Amino acid sequence: MRNQEVIKTHDLTVLNRLCSTYDSEFETIEEECFRLTDFSVNVRYPYPFELNEEDMTIALNDAAKIKEFVLNQI
Repeated sequence: MRNQEVIKTHDLTVLNRLCSTYDSEFETIEEECFRLTDFSVNVRYPYPFELNEEDMTIALNDAAKIKEFVLNQI
């Protein structure tokens, strides 16, 4: 990948920023990546993390938007 070392992380914000350096279109999903990072990182550790139905709806919509965007970039 353009001589860039691949990093191992679950932080979607970090990954999105890296991708944005190669393609500025990734900036369009920055907010969704930021919101979903809490789900990918914080739920793995014993921190208080309360969710309601609205939170889950937003998360599912964010994930669908990111997935559609990335598949269109391939």
